[in-house]
Amino acid sequence: GASAGSAWRRRRRRPWMRVRTSQVPSLVSAAAKQGDQEGVRQLLLQGSRALAAGATADAPGAGDGPGQLRQLLMEMVPRRPPTEAAEAPTPAPQSPGDLAARGGPSFEELLSAVGAKGVAGMALLADLQGYWEDLASGFVIEINGCEADYNDGTGPWEATLTSDGLCLRSSTFVGAMPGLIEWRRPDGSQMVWARADHVIEDPTWAEHFLRYKAARIVLRRHMVASLKEEDYSSAASLQEAWHTTWGYGKDVTPSQELRLAAGRYFVQGAMVRHTRHKLRAVILGCEPWVRATHAKRMSEAEREMPEWGRSYRSQPLYCCLIDDRDVPGGGVVFIPERDLEPADDAYPLESRFADALLEAEDGIRGYVPKQPLRAAAQRQMIGIPFMLLQ
Repeated sequence: GASAGSAWRRRRRRPWMRVRTSQVPSLVSAAAKQGDQEGVRQLLLQGSRALAAGATADAPGAGDGPGQLRQLLMEMVPRRPPTEAAEAPTPAPQSPGDLAARGGPSFEELLSAVGAKGVAGMALLADLQGYWEDLASGFVIEINGCEADYNDGTGPWEATLTSDGLCLRSSTFVGAMPGLIEWRRPDGSQMVWARADHVIEDPTWAEHFLRYKAARIVLRRHMVASLKEEDYSSAASLQEAWHTTWGYGKDVTPSQELRLAAGRYFVQGAMVRHTRHKLRAVILGCEPWVRATHAKRMSEAEREMPEWGRSYRSQPLYCCLIDDRDVPGGGVVFIPERDLEPADDAYPLESRFADALLEAEDGIRGYVPKQPLRAAAQRQMIGIPFMLLQ
């Protein structure tokens, strides 16, 4: 009877008829991929109404989803310059430009102006917000709104919709799995990104880490200069600062301060020893975290969770030149920070590559980096992974 009819109606409800506010972004994307444009429209309208009414989301931070979807949709509507809009009264909305000129288009008008393809692309773009990592290159990509920053010095790239679908930097979206997305480059090759959870854990960590290392290298250089000038009073003061945690900015968090302090002696040119294998080495460069290109080469022991409970990929990684006496022919390896210890007694390093990259300084029983290493560190400041160019 009545109860059976009610149960049937509950089963027949569309997703947008029973969704919580916190579920809007993911359901919009799913509906768009299935071609359910009416479902997409109703989901967005529901999100808009909840946002306008000040509805309380079911989970902390869940209310951001509808606002983000609306913002993305607004960004997909080209805006008319203010001077053009002021020349004459605004006509009845006929195009995306007309809607934007009004300054406050409704969701119904936005959906009508952008169209089905725009809604689907916007829904997909909403799912892609945040940090990703290119599995082949290790570059970290940040998608914010309709723009993507590849952290390679080329600036932000705007997402576009073509007949092939969503495009970023001339690459076309192919498909996705949880935590993975695939793109097709213009030459037909594939590019796979993974969610960069190790970046999401602390988005400002890389900047603080690299700035701290740069400050510590400057301190070390001043120490060398004071010793050469026989200014032993200044050298003593600088050495005292070297043995403290000097170098981090005022905007670091207590957690970041502790992490930086743990690696305060590990800078370019510093002599180190592997704590387990006892290999002597000198540091050529460092990474604030384990990039995808290095993760696949790490041993099981190196993949163990660090003491502070974060992902193993959150730990700093150091590019080290190995002493020929420990490994015939030497070579370069990447070693996690927790597997290193200072080793001034290992100076000088025996390696045929040392003279090209490092300048020996007996006064500090270590080295200072030459131009190739300094250039690599400078490139890292804009997000490029540590690498030595020919």
